[in-house]
Amino acid sequence: MGPEVGVAALEREIASIPELLERLRESRESYRGWAGETSDSLERQEAREGVAVFDMGISDLERGIEPRYPTVTFRGRHSIEVGGVRIELFEFAGLHSDSDILVLLPGQRMVFTGDAFWGGQLPVLRVRSQGEMQRLLDNWRMIQEVSPDLELAIPGHSDVPLTVEQFRGMYAYVFRLWRDVLSAREAGTNVLQFLMRSDFAERYPEVAGFNTVSGGYNLHQHNVYTLWYLPEERSASREPPG
Repeated sequence: MGPEVGVAALEREIASIPELLERLRESRESYRGWAGETSDSLERQEAREGVAVFDMGISDLERGIEPRYPTVTFRGRHSIEVGGVRIELFEFAGLHSDSDILVLLPGQRMVFTGDAFWGGQLPVLRVRSQGEMQRLLDNWRMIQEVSPDLELAIPGHSDVPLTVEQFRGMYAYVFRLWRDVLSAREAGTNVLQFLMRSDFAERYPEVAGFNTVSGGYNLHQHNVYTLWYLPEERSASREPPG
């Protein structure tokens, strides 16, 4: 897995444009209906803005898109220089999608995380194998080693701030949870015993104040079950990175 799978994902997106257009048109009509039904002036304004946004998206797609696919793909880490600025790209599959890239600018002491993180919310693991989990932790650790003086973390959702402390705290949580799960499994503990015996706030203090429930869904429990049943890869180490 990694950024290289993004090419196939883009090809699927292009092929699905007719279906996407239908969904956008339906959503536009829904917003129009909302604008006509609400008596609240602020809601009416929001609905009209929504209609305008959908109009622009539909217009762009109806004019046609000439796809330009990536000419360079990579696994792990890739360095480039643009205008004298060093840019480090890190494969970061397993949190948001199977083709995410984190962009580090060491000289500017900033990292762009895209949609991989939400500030203040426990990270949601979507890794598919022990090998992918290992690579996620390796690259996450490497970002912090390459830029130990990191000052700014910029997420994809600009209305949800992400601090550098949260970025580091999430790594500490995922690293320790992976180690704990491996140790418990090797000791013959079952997953329910593990969940009942683990004191979340005491064991993972870096994220003790994070939101651990989203839409009634327990994010920590999800992460435990995801890691507990990960299949192995022949190239994957059973130990988390040191």
